[in-house]
Amino acid sequence: MAKKLSQAQKDKISDSCKDAWRDPSKRVEQKKHIEAKRLLKGAASDRIEPPGPLNIENARQALIDEIKKLDDQLTKFEPLVQRRD
Repeated sequence: MAKKLSQAQKDKISDSCKDAWRDPSKRVEQKKHIEAKRLLKGAASDRIEPPGPLNIENARQALIDEIKKLDDQLTKFEPLVQRRD
């Protein structure tokens, strides 16, 4: 159950937030805190980041090699499927 705050408490919280953004040193601290939260949130996701810049030519060649390997496997299994029919 959420805690209900009085209007005075809400105003006090609001004023402290406004002051934090007016004071440049607090603003920097708050931005660092927000950035740290964002990084932690991003690190928790299941995305896999490439270790470096993506080399398109290497990626294309890897895909071609994978397709060739799959084609070879398919040619091995096609006679088995035809025999079963």
